[in-house]
Amino acid sequence: MPALTSIETMRRAEEMLGRLGAGERPAAAALAGAVRADAWATIAAADVYRIGALVRGRQQEDRRPRIVPLLAIDRSARWALVLADDAVTWWVLGDSLSGGSAPADDAAVIRLARAWARRWLQ
Repeated sequence: MPALTSIETMRRAEEMLGRLGAGERPAAAALAGAVRADAWATIAAADVYRIGALVRGRQQEDRRPRIVPLLAIDRSARWALVLADDAVTWWVLGDSLSGGSAPADDAAVIRLARAWARRWLQ
């Protein structure tokens, strides 16, 4: 059974989305220890975009499929900010699958995620 998302996690998500929306980008150190997401695609939804990927675990050969809320993405820099297991987490993006449904404007993903987080916090 998936973990429920705590209020503290949603507050952290809203805070990070605010900084990303203002132009801040993840530190190289944060991405160096991030989960690797291979064969990923974005998935449209009315409330918040999702991202589906084969995610590598601690053992590089371990890969498992995941679909989680997508909070932010920078396709050219190859990172995503996601909500997984009651944590706001960076993913480093590997090869994408064709046909993802997120808008070409990565900032639109952040705007939708910020509105979604605010609704949860009201």
